Amino acid sequence: MTHLGKIGTFVAVLYPFAVAAVLTADFSFKWIAFLPILAGFLFCLRPGFRFLAFVGFFIGGFMMISGYTMSVLWYPVMMNSLIAFIFAISLRSKPLISVFAERMGYILDTKGHVYARRATIAWAIFMSGLSFFSLLSVFGPLWVWTVFNGCVSYILIGFMLAGEYLIRRRVMCQTG
Repeated sequence: MTHLGKIGTFVAVLYPFAVAAVLTADFSFKWIAFLPILAGFLFCLRPGFRFLAFVGFFIGGFMMISGYTMSVLWYPVMMNSLIAFIFAISLRSKPLISVFAERMGYILDTKGHVYARRATIAWAIFMSGLSFFSLLSVFGPLWVWTVFNGCVSYILIGFMLAGEYLIRRRVMCQTG
């Protein structure tokens, strides 16, 4: 992982805890809007990530302009929804898992393409569910939102990623 990737990951993990600290201490929530803008800037520096840069700038700008304190809590909902949408929309042409597998050097046969399509559907559903639970956490106590979006969601994504990766390796070894 590059230095920019490490910084971006740190910013993403830091976000829920920074929001909780700022809202608990009654600081201006607009300072939190700089984190998605920073993430957008970091993505802007990486080729192929211009869309995510735009999303970071848009979300951060929305937070600053809206003047709505609760808007900072919607960032995980929007990002999870966006990722679910990207997985789902990729099903119209080339499933995203196919793209990942090919970048890893696998040549997909029919069985591999079927697996990639199903895995992409699984990721779209998983991220939609994560988005739904992030949405529910917005309306709960701040500590629930912080724990879910700062810890639980990352653990769940890690389990999904690890499980899907292990299954992908097994299926791809069988196919090519």
